[in-house]
Amino acid sequence: MNDKTWPNFPDIQAGKNVSLGKTTYFDDKRLAVFVIGDPSEKLTCMNLITACLPKSAVTNPNCAYFDTRNHPAALRWAIDQGICRLTGRSAYSDFCTYPEVEFSEEAVQSMATLGSSAI
Repeated sequence: MNDKTWPNFPDIQAGKNVSLGKTTYFDDKRLAVFVIGDPSEKLTCMNLITACLPKSAVTNPNCAYFDTRNHPAALRWAIDQGICRLTGRSAYSDFCTYPEVEFSEEAVQSMATLGSSAI
């Protein structure tokens, strides 16, 4: 992991940079991405920006469904920062649309690995 940070995340105080973290689940076949703010501020330390939609297939290992339900402004932020791009696919759950995104190689390489989950 490198020390890449990203400015202006919408759910964190203006002027603070954030870093990205990742974990995998379903036997390392699914990617979960977090925005990590200031670790000393427990409420804003980690924001999961992808959604767990186990019945929806993803295009490739760098893809995930963006959580537009809990972080609607974060999708535009992530695209504008070059963190990810829309793939044109979406999944639907609980009357919400979750667009699939592909994370850039730069973003994936900069992400801290937060372990894996047995979900």
